[in-house]
Amino acid sequence: MTFKVLFHEGPEASLATRGRIGRLKLTPDAAVIDSDPPVVIPHEALRSVELFRMHNTGRMLKVTHSGGTLFITVVRFSLFGFFALVNYFATGELAELWKRRMPAGHDD
Repeated sequence: MTFKVLFHEGPEASLATRGRIGRLKLTPDAAVIDSDPPVVIPHEALRSVELFRMHNTGRMLKVTHSGGTLFITVVRFSLFGFFALVNYFATGELAELWKRRMPAGHDD
C-alpha cells in the first residue's frame, strides 16, 4: 500500500515548517519514501510512532527512529509544501500499520 505524504525530517515541526512531498510505501523490511532524496527507515530502527493533532488542524505522525525524527501526514493534495489538505483517516491507518511493524519492546 502506498500513501501520498507530506513530511519533514528534524527534531520539531511547526505551522511555518516547509515539508517535502513523496510517496510512502511500507515494505516488509522498511518504510520507503520516494522523494528527492529518498528516505528509508528500517522497521528495526523504529523507536516510537505517535499520532497527534498539530495545532488542532489535522492529524500528523511523529516517528522517532535511530536516525532521528520524522514528522509525516497523508495528504490529498499539497501546494509547494506549505499548505496541504490532510487525509484524516488515511493518516490514522498509516499510524496503525506502522505501529504493527515496530520491534517488540518499544513504546508506541
